[in-house]
Amino acid sequence: MIVYILRNIVFAFQEAVTNLRINKGLSVITIGTIAVSMTLFGIFFLIFINLQRVAVGLGGKVKLFVYLKDTISHSQIEDMRKKIVSYHEVEKFSYISKEDALSDFRNRLKDKKSILDGLGFNPLPASFIIEIKEDFRTLDSMENMERRLSLMEGVEDIEYGKKWIDRFETIMTFLKLGMIAIGGVLVIGLLFIISNTIKLSVYSRHDEIEIMKLVGATNRFIKGPFIIEGMIQGFLGGILSIILLIVIYKIFISSLSYSIMPIFGIHEISFIQPKVIIEICISGLILGFI
Repeated sequence: MIVYILRNIVFAFQEAVTNLRINKGLSVITIGTIAVSMTLFGIFFLIFINLQRVAVGLGGKVKLFVYLKDTISHSQIEDMRKKIVSYHEVEKFSYISKEDALSDFRNRLKDKKSILDGLGFNPLPASFIIEIKEDFRTLDSMENMERRLSLMEGVEDIEYGKKWIDRFETIMTFLKLGMIAIGGVLVIGLLFIISNTIKLSVYSRHDEIEIMKLVGATNRFIKGPFIIEGMIQGFLGGILSIILLIVIYKIFISSLSYSIMPIFGIHEISFIQPKVIIEICISGLILGFI
């Protein structure tokens, strides 16, 4: 029984390879179309993962600035410090006194710091600077932190770039939805391409199939070569799409690393991981099988 199954598999594979060789032009067009479609999806995926890196990089710069009232006492500051440090969202915490804030402001003014000499008082408030852990740099988490901090006695104002975070989260949400939509369209397109290619193969071998039926071949036995043919086309298309992605990455995308990406604190655009490369090839094979 096992020998019979193996013999059928070998026959189906040989027939599929023979059919691909006979219909070279059609096979090349199909594999190329699959490769281009999967490459487009891969480019979109590259953009997505690097935008996520940008989000993490910029997220590291998002901080909560808690400005304190001038009437706050040292004991109140210490109590607030202990409470804030205990929050599980907090990654780093620092306290800036009124004197340190004014000194830092003077240093920032450089040659123009003399304009502060006429002030008879320090107008800058003391503040806490709170950095949030990566997993909690969402708008909901930041708003939750703001609510808790605003209830503390001695807090004058809180700033953390709420509008910027909201806009960036909206962009990332639309990007995810766009990736799902484009991925769905490409998958449907690939299925259509492969299925029509196999239909053409069936039509071109119509007489051969009729003869095989007359001599007692089962539908499963006849379908085998066509299924394997689709799998081979999908797999080769997946491999070719990886090669195209590497070429595009080396020639075009990586050049952006030296011009645009440093603005966002990222010095190199990431390529897709080896695990994803394997998944793309397997996806092509599965598409061909379907």
